[in-house]
Amino acid sequence: MKLPLKFRRKRRFVGIDVGTATTKIVVLQKYNNEVAVLETIVINNREEDLFTEQEISGRIAAILEADNFSDEETILGLPHHYGLTQLVDFPPGSEKRLDELVSYEAGQIAGLSGEEFINDFVAQQPFYRYKLPVAICLCREELIRHRVTALEDAALNLSDITLEGIGLANAFLYVEPEARNRNEVLMMLDIGAVNATMILLMKGQVFYTASIPFGGDMFTDALAQHLQVSQEEAESVKYNSRILVSDLNSPLTATARALSAEIQGSLEQWKMQAQAEDDPDLKVAEIYLCGGGSLLSGIDEFFQTVYEVPVRRLTVTHQQELQEAALYPIAYGLALQGFDTGEAACPISAAPDEVKLAIKRRRNYPHLIACSWILSFVLAISLAIAYRSLTLEEVALSIRRDELASCERHVPALDAMVETIDIFNHMLIPFVSRAHRNRTFVESVHQLGRWQHEKDWFVVIADKASYDNDGPPVEVQEEVKREQPPLRANLMGGIGLLSQKNSGQVIAALSEHEYIPTNQIEPWREIVAVGYTNGPRAKPLIYVDKLGDDLNTEEDSMFQNVDSVKQGERQDWDQMKPWGNFLMRDFALRLPLKEIYFEPEVSETE
Repeated sequence: MKLPLKFRRKRRFVGIDVGTATTKIVVLQKYNNEVAVLETIVINNREEDLFTEQEISGRIAAILEADNFSDEETILGLPHHYGLTQLVDFPPGSEKRLDELVSYEAGQIAGLSGEEFINDFVAQQPFYRYKLPVAICLCREELIRHRVTALEDAALNLSDITLEGIGLANAFLYVEPEARNRNEVLMMLDIGAVNATMILLMKGQVFYTASIPFGGDMFTDALAQHLQVSQEEAESVKYNSRILVSDLNSPLTATARALSAEIQGSLEQWKMQAQAEDDPDLKVAEIYLCGGGSLLSGIDEFFQTVYEVPVRRLTVTHQQELQEAALYPIAYGLALQGFDTGEAACPISAAPDEVKLAIKRRRNYPHLIACSWILSFVLAISLAIAYRSLTLEEVALSIRRDELASCERHVPALDAMVETIDIFNHMLIPFVSRAHRNRTFVESVHQLGRWQHEKDWFVVIADKASYDNDGPPVEVQEEVKREQPPLRANLMGGIGLLSQKNSGQVIAALSEHEYIPTNQIEPWREIVAVGYTNGPRAKPLIYVDKLGDDLNTEEDSMFQNVDSVKQGERQDWDQMKPWGNFLMRDFALRLPLKEIYFEPEVSETE
């Protein structure tokens, strides 16, 4: 499979500037973040009788094929009069609505022409009086599609289309990076055969663009008329004679003045558009010339005299011959727009949507191939790792399976042990219950004695069930369902074995779904303390109430929600009667426990 050139080597871009007289081609490639010129080509359209777009496109394709550049992405420049650019200042904060605002503004610019336009824009940095300047470009769609068809028929790899003036601005700002910081107006003037393109910049931002219907052919016509020679002879004399444009007696001076008048008219229109007619400081500080018309002898001195500013020729290549170097700035700037790493300062596109989509697909295709290779590699590695993991898991499972098989014979014995442990746990319940009851009682007596007043006496301390039933509860044992094996209740309410030799019979009997006969166990949830206080009956129970408050608030208290038992709810125990007289007042306190120390969970024995 043949991979795209982009995937096989470093990216290259071809800039094509199709003029009336000549077609300029520049091939660029990036080396270590530096753009290098691989090839410069000039096609003389008139000498080769190339007049139609199809003829010119075919000739370009043949030359690129011969130089092994036919697969490279090309960026085509359109004559500036094919469209227009306008600088519009939008209010700050409207960055998120630029698409909508630009679409509306483009409709206003197009007006009622009835033609279809392709528009694009680029937001610029604030400069001069502009807060949010946006350069908007509109091009006639019919003319663009005509050019696209010619290039596609010639099998050229079209990447983008833009106006020649945009390419000129990109070229200048790349070769003159210090211009981005100059807070003054700089003029670029490309003088072609029929038209001249003028660009105004300030602080690296495109200020104004214009197409001037005046070019080098005007000088040729003037010279042919003056010398009474043919156009071909006048063209040769124009560049090869000592006739200076700056010479007052030169036949070219009047033509140069006419060109200057056209330029001045464009400058006045720019000032009106920028609303800067009253700004005397807003004037051109320096002029840069390029294009075939800039090669006329003495034209730089002429402009320097007229505008009283320095005039330089703009070159972007290293050709020693100025006659060639001055032709390439636009093509150079067009090729720069192919890179997507910021080389082009004003990347405005006039390409139709289908062209943008096609180039996006072409550029993403190598990435898709690379991703597919990487994905395939990662998938292969993942499958290999997964296979090894599954193999190891299979070995481990086999080992575990063998271990499980060896352990299965111990299951019956373990089940018997678990059942036996459960039996003895049930047998221990009464003992644990009694132990916790004794602990609760002792701790209750300790805390009541700790916080009671010296004039208070406690006569009875009992659990709630005993107090409510007027005495200790009668422990009821469950009936034994079978007489065998013989069992005997122990002193604490549990079940004991008659003899050691009968233990096997007991376990065997219990494993046959017999229940363990134990005492009914109810955990203590509340304690009642009954006593007397030394004082008349009419006196409030100050110390008793304080005792209740202490038991409720102290952190180490084992009680909560302590409250007095109402007179009608108290038990009339005989143990209380000897203590009662007119100097002793009885009281009773309910003492709910914060924590239930023992609450058995009795499970069924199967």
